[in-house]
Amino acid sequence: MLVLITGASGAIGRSLVDYYQARSHQVIAVVRGEDSSQNDDNSMSVTWVENCPPARYRELLSPMFQHQLPDAVFHCCGVLHNERHMPEKALKQFSAEQFVDNFQANCLSSMLLLQALEPFLNRQSKLSIMLLSAKVGSITDNYLGGWYSYRMSKAALNMAIKTVAIEWQRRFPKVVVNSVHPGTTDSALSKPFQLNIPQQKLASSDTTATRLAQLSQSLTPQQSGHLLYWDGSTIPF
Repeated sequence: MLVLITGASGAIGRSLVDYYQARSHQVIAVVRGEDSSQNDDNSMSVTWVENCPPARYRELLSPMFQHQLPDAVFHCCGVLHNERHMPEKALKQFSAEQFVDNFQANCLSSMLLLQALEPFLNRQSKLSIMLLSAKVGSITDNYLGGWYSYRMSKAALNMAIKTVAIEWQRRFPKVVVNSVHPGTTDSALSKPFQLNIPQQKLASSDTTATRLAQLSQSLTPQQSGHLLYWDGSTIPF
């Protein structure tokens, strides 16, 4: 089994690498910059692709797909806050810069990855693609407001995945592509907000990785094109 994991230096991405490595599967682990913690045990089962921002997915990953398509893909890239911006609590805090940062990380990166994969797919291709989204990207489920840029970028991602899934169901009927809410995970993304999260609802990155891997293995083509919770239930758009 070959697994592609982008955003592999983040908490969830790294735990997914460890999950599949422990089961002796081949892994392509993609990071934007250089990750000093890579491949600490010198395992031959993990191929690290460094300095690979989304704009370079087609250039750096396409040569690998010519030999073998992944059986599972996990896109773990995204941003909620950075050194310049925290999530907006009110409209007056909205800025074009923050919105563009969120849109590029949370939606555009997924589309560029799918574009890099598409030329190698055919009607017999069978793989599961899971792109990390968020429940707060659900328009139906938005009862609290705030977090404008993050909510909009994840809602855009969910629409993008729905649209891709419709096209691919006609062209590549065995491919499953979904956006997935992984649940609140102990990571740098959630760290500033963990005081408000009950301990029983905060999962370790290893727990989240196991859940996502098991979900990926269980999905069928009939479930493609949805926003899913980590347990496989559907979250309304």
